[in-house]
Amino acid sequence: MLVGPDSRLSLSTRLGGRWLISRTGFIIFVAGLTLSVFVGEPSATATAGGAAAWFLLTVAAACAFGGYLIVLDRIEPFRSRRTAPVPLWLVLVATAAGTAGIGLVYGLGAALIDLPVAQGLLVRVLGLICVGGAIGLGLILLLDELDRVRRTRQALIERRVSAELATLQQQLLLQELRNELRRGVDRELTDMRADLSGRLALVETSVTARDLAPVAESLRLVAVESVRELSARLWTEAAQVYPRTRLRRVVVNTVRHEPFQPLALVVLHVLGSAPSNVSVFGGAVAATMIAISALLIFGICTAANALMRRRPAAHARIFIGGIIALEIFVIPTAIWRDQQVPGSGSVTWVVTQIVAGVIVILLTSGIGSWQHLRDALDRSFLADLDHGQVQAVARSRAVADVARDLSRHLHGTLQTRLVACAMVSERAVESGDVEQLKEALGEAQRVLGSEVREQPASQGVREEVLQRVALWEELCEVTVRVAPDVEGLTQDADQSERVGRIVEEGLANAIRHGDAERILVAIAVADGGALVVVVEDDGDGPADSSPGLGTAFLDEVTHGNWTLTRTDDGARLEARVPAPAVS
Repeated sequence: MLVGPDSRLSLSTRLGGRWLISRTGFIIFVAGLTLSVFVGEPSATATAGGAAAWFLLTVAAACAFGGYLIVLDRIEPFRSRRTAPVPLWLVLVATAAGTAGIGLVYGLGAALIDLPVAQGLLVRVLGLICVGGAIGLGLILLLDELDRVRRTRQALIERRVSAELATLQQQLLLQELRNELRRGVDRELTDMRADLSGRLALVETSVTARDLAPVAESLRLVAVESVRELSARLWTEAAQVYPRTRLRRVVVNTVRHEPFQPLALVVLHVLGSAPSNVSVFGGAVAATMIAISALLIFGICTAANALMRRRPAAHARIFIGGIIALEIFVIPTAIWRDQQVPGSGSVTWVVTQIVAGVIVILLTSGIGSWQHLRDALDRSFLADLDHGQVQAVARSRAVADVARDLSRHLHGTLQTRLVACAMVSERAVESGDVEQLKEALGEAQRVLGSEVREQPASQGVREEVLQRVALWEELCEVTVRVAPDVEGLTQDADQSERVGRIVEEGLANAIRHGDAERILVAIAVADGGALVVVVEDDGDGPADSSPGLGTAFLDEVTHGNWTLTRTDDGARLEARVPAPAVS
């Protein structure tokens, strides 16, 4: 059996955890509150005006309850419930206060607009504290269980996909995926190559470099727009997501595996119907109705549970039959009510009673045996998660990983070299050096003309940094300082590549956006084997623009641990590359 993340947590810990206050729980509770009003208040279904009045009262109660939850969510210890669950006594006090507040809004609001009520203020408040509190706490457990099942499923899929992916990476299929994506990228670069060839031919027939300013500008557009757009598209290539845990699955498993909870149904029925029945029919008739209903509920549920235990293969059919048997008695009850008080057993009353009854049955059965529900859900999920689905998720993740690798290459080395060529060509135009312009365009043509291939791993941090700096050496004075203890570390290819990508992004931004003339690149060792990369320049400082692909790259390689700040002399990029994981 699978052991989920919350399988060993106590009931009090789960009640005081994340789902104690949630938007989902609020919405479901308010929906149930609305339904209970139209079930328990005869004046809510007698006339359209009465229905509208009770609906407005429900909106007011929901707003008051929502405000209460917002305030609660901002004070300790409720604010820290995800890491330190709220004590059970405080959960009970907060629940009682919230439901009592709802009862006061209903009672005082009905008295204010002179609306007929089936329950007095005290009875309503106490009833909501008991019934509403019980349902609210049950709802917290249900949402907590759904979340646990979701995380259990995700962990299961992750293990299976990881195993499948490990196998896939050992096969030629993964290499074929890489080749297929690279061929697609090469095809998209073909038009850029053809356009660049035409520009180069134009240079051969022109007289002065100043006539060729549009040529240099077009090269920059190729680098900044076309390649960047292709890189961004590859970066957003998404892998298939895990199948979601659906509420339908919980309902299905409840019908297939759960028993009825007769005692809980009887208690909820008595607490929910007694006040309104006494108000409408008087004590003697109401007591008779409630007693007969309670005996029917207990008898039908007990008999159905016995049948389900003896014939587990027919569990679902017996469960559904039990629901039908319970709800069919609403019709003779409505006829009896109409004989006692005309209009009290309307069609609206029948419909609301049946809907509310089915919901209460499913809710009580769904939270009646958490361990059984957990086993049923895990068994069902294991049956549904076939090998083909795992293969599809693993394959799509492999495609996404390769696409991101290509995106890094396009955004980094290829786009960087094209931008460098564009800047050299623009300077050649300004100085009138046609030969330098031809050389820059020729280099750009060679960059675009080379196939997109895997980049060889560098031998160390210093070599990786110098390789990236060489792309910009004609445009800016770059000083590289690698601390001696960096060389003493165990050289990890992945960490070196991450450092190189940070340096490349920092140089590109400093020169392209900051017009820097001098740049300092410094690499040092931090605690735990992490590397600190600093890129300082004398340019115009960070540009005030929205985050782009470069920001996404930096977030990825540093896990978000980087800063870009303005200094008196220019800008400073500081990033921390984590130490290699110890296997």
